[in-house]
Amino acid sequence: MHVGVLMVIVFVLLTEYTSARHRAKLGIYLFNFWSAGLLLLALLAYLLPNWRDLLLASAAMGTPCLCYWWLTPESIRWLLVRDKYDEAIKYLAKIAKVNKKELPDEEVKRPDVVEEGSFRHLFLNLETTKKSLIVFDIWATVGLVYYGVSYSSVDLGWNPYVAFALTGAIEFPSNFGTVWAADRYGRKKTTALNLICACVAAVAVVMIPSDQSKKASVNTIFRIIMAVFAKFFITNAYASSYVWAAELFPTFIRSMALSFGSVATIVGSICASYVIWLIRIHPMLPYGIMAFFCLQSSFVAMFLPETNGQPTLETILDMKPKSVPTLNENGQDDCIQEEKLELVSF
Repeated sequence: MHVGVLMVIVFVLLTEYTSARHRAKLGIYLFNFWSAGLLLLALLAYLLPNWRDLLLASAAMGTPCLCYWWLTPESIRWLLVRDKYDEAIKYLAKIAKVNKKELPDEEVKRPDVVEEGSFRHLFLNLETTKKSLIVFDIWATVGLVYYGVSYSSVDLGWNPYVAFALTGAIEFPSNFGTVWAADRYGRKKTTALNLICACVAAVAVVMIPSDQSKKASVNTIFRIIMAVFAKFFITNAYASSYVWAAELFPTFIRSMALSFGSVATIVGSICASYVIWLIRIHPMLPYGIMAFFCLQSSFVAMFLPETNGQPTLETILDMKPKSVPTLNENGQDDCIQEEKLELVSF
């Protein structure tokens, strides 16, 4: 659970320090470290078959991260939204010094409204509620399929350590491919298309007869290949939806929104262990269920707006409609434009 919370905080901070041009690239490259951890986990599990030794070794590797408390900067956007102006200026001056630039003379504009984010803001209006529920649905599906494929790798036959390592290694090309696709085709198309492809790969695993022998039979090899492809595409969807969700919500509730999505991923991962257990009832059930959820999530994803190349939302006013249709004196449609908050762009 703590690792999930840490991932959310690191991702949000990285997103807010990155311009729209490089946001997808840096945000998705972050997942390469997760993928490296999966390969290391496979190696440690092979070297330390006792689960207590494996757990102790895995926990010990996180100890050096404690020093990041003094090295990690605070989010400037978060400081401005919470009216900590002087502290934000200090960070800006430090950034300018490191990059050998002069801090501009113009004053950083303060937000006119300071709003404390809370869980209720995820359901502030119909549009925000729709975003929150669809993000929850997509991330629950991603958690189910991502961990479902990982857990089921040991049931595909052959060497369980090699099978798990392969499903982890495929994430490296997946992450690099997602960067290109998310920038070129947008977050919506990238997420939806990869969910559909993951569905197809899962169906392929269902259609290939299983062979529980430890020998590398043709069926076993093809099932592992299709499972690796399913992991490839669901990792694409995972990475692109992470960036997408961060851009859908404003700064003051961005961490809240991603935490809400992470809860959905945890729910999906918990369900994955039970879904994989269904192989005892019928070998087609686990991947059949995963294929169904991929298909329905790809459909609901099309109801979210595209955020590629758009500036990040900052305050509560950015969540509300920018105009309200009215009728003028001639009985024609008119619009009352709402005042927008003006914030410095980083």
